[in-house]
Amino acid sequence: MKNAAPLLGLLLSLPLGAWAQEGPAPVERTHLLVRQVDRAELDGARYFALRLQPKGAELLGEAGEIEGVEVNRYTYLTPATHAGGATWISGEPVEDGGFQLVLREVSGKRLASHFLGKVAPAALHALSGKVAVVGQGNKVCRVDFGASPPSYETVLERPKMRPGKAYDLFARAGEWLIAVDDVVLPIYGDTFKVGRDLKLTHEEALNLPGVINGSYALLSLVREGRRDGTLYAYAPYHIMSGRGHDLAALRFAKGKGTWDPDAVLQNSERDPVVLEEHKGQRGNLIAGKTLTPWTGLTYVAERKQLLAAAGERGLLAIPAPFTAKTQATSLGHAPCLDVAATEGRLWVLQGGEKPALVELDPKTCEERARTPLPVACNQLLD
Repeated sequence: MKNAAPLLGLLLSLPLGAWAQEGPAPVERTHLLVRQVDRAELDGARYFALRLQPKGAELLGEAGEIEGVEVNRYTYLTPATHAGGATWISGEPVEDGGFQLVLREVSGKRLASHFLGKVAPAALHALSGKVAVVGQGNKVCRVDFGASPPSYETVLERPKMRPGKAYDLFARAGEWLIAVDDVVLPIYGDTFKVGRDLKLTHEEALNLPGVINGSYALLSLVREGRRDGTLYAYAPYHIMSGRGHDLAALRFAKGKGTWDPDAVLQNSERDPVVLEEHKGQRGNLIAGKTLTPWTGLTYVAERKQLLAAAGERGLLAIPAPFTAKTQATSLGHAPCLDVAATEGRLWVLQGGEKPALVELDPKTCEERARTPLPVACNQLLD
């Protein structure tokens, strides 16, 4: 080929990881939103907004108190999502029946709403300040508040999904989005491309490994190529020999899962690799002396570690990748309720008598700033 050499030179000159710049431009993060909710979520949730500062954040006050939505007779949820700007989106019940999405300012002021129908929103993920992905029963949908009136689109529907199941977990890394239906076999996972126009294109339909008497609860997606990477999944369970939880490394190669779709996390030996904590006959802990649940999970690229919010055991640092025998290091901040790495900054929610939002240096995990909170908050919204 006559022009092969110049073309090869151009390709070799591209920066490593140029694929990471594909897809929509990231939203400039100016605010954080944190949530306080009881475990049952029956009474809804309170939200507090904070404005980012060069170090730490400034508490702006309460951004709203939202009633929980009844997903089924046993489950209430308070779905909400925030892309980092001056607006956020919540799922709420409607007085005369059904459910809606509501667009709000960080002050709590209601800007717009869209009626979803009779199926409750089980999970939300913000693509921007005005565009959200919705897990609604057996559907993955997209709502755009930038349109007038707001637009609603069904992107994917699984007709054979069992009643009571729903897409209720999302994980995203750049233009790569994964939706997971987390309980009762088969456990579905579906991958999507997020376009520059924030439109979704369905790419792969997957079956995720099963969990005996448990379910997926936390996800963190680490991208290593256009469609290569690892979905780290945390799954608590309760079985006859005791209770515990698994951290599974679900590997992707060219967009397809490498694991055995018939695998069960508690019995997995090779793929996926599973790091397990268990209280019972085969007791094992990766840190501390008492099993505590994890309520937050994030990946910190600067440290090549996963960080897990583990309550009274504090913030746990776990090498990524890991083996079945990997041990974790506790970084303190107990009780640690949530953790999130966003745009090169690292945030921790600490409970106790003096609840606070704590900013850590993503390289050293040393404390950079601390913002007192009026109540202990459970979750950093993303």
